[in-house]
Amino acid sequence: MYWRFYRQRSDLLMLTYLCFSLIIVVMSWAVNILPNDFDAGSLLVLTLLLIGMVTYAIKWLFEVIKSDNSPSEDLKILQAVNTPLNKKGTDHE
Repeated sequence: MYWRFYRQRSDLLMLTYLCFSLIIVVMSWAVNILPNDFDAGSLLVLTLLLIGMVTYAIKWLFEVIKSDNSPSEDLKILQAVNTPLNKKGTDHE
């Protein structure tokens, strides 16, 4: 799923759904691993885990948006090759 919506064709909505699904899965695993009495310590761990994962997901999604809006590497290489020195047609023999 990651490859299809990030590498093949960037779809921000589907990547957001993927992040949300991963957060739900990790939180459910954490609830099963932590003790069942749900004291203040385990709730603190769950809260910090949730805040950390949401923060990382938002940061990663913003990086995806920035990479989609930047010009591609091919365009940067083309701009570097089309300099005034290269347009004069110098003889390299």
